[in-house]
Amino acid sequence: MQATATMSDNRTTMIDLFWPYIRARRSDDPQELRALSFSDCEPIRRCVAANPYTPADVVEELALDWNPDVRAAVASNPRATYKAIHSLAQDSEKEVRLAVARELDRYLDILQLLASDKHQDVAKAARQTLHMVAASKGTAGRDNVLSLHVAGADNQKKSA
Repeated sequence: MQATATMSDNRTTMIDLFWPYIRARRSDDPQELRALSFSDCEPIRRCVAANPYTPADVVEELALDWNPDVRAAVASNPRATYKAIHSLAQDSEKEVRLAVARELDRYLDILQLLASDKHQDVAKAARQTLHMVAASKGTAGRDNVLSLHVAGADNQKKSA
């Protein structure tokens, strides 16, 4: 009988441990997400940063988080502002810039900036994203996106 009580207590403890993480991923309540953004637990802040229901001002704050994994998660959030994404594109951590290059298809000028990143994997990811955006826009859009990419590549060669 005592083993059952212990098992039940363990289940309650596990639920208590994981509940904030689950809420950070699935909540659509801006106030709850705002509160969770102050968690000491990095995985919780990372989930809040990626949650599309997180208010834009909270996403902007999380773009300044001390943890690079949290900052990288902001790149996938559709509420991330231009200011936040631009800041992430200039982050000192390569993995943060790589997340922006892989996730972003909204701000072509930022992708263009990343296409000339000093780390080849960041630059390659940005160029691949530019090509995917171009392919999805049809002929006229593709020409505009590719002209941006070619102009950036020419500028990169001139500065080298």
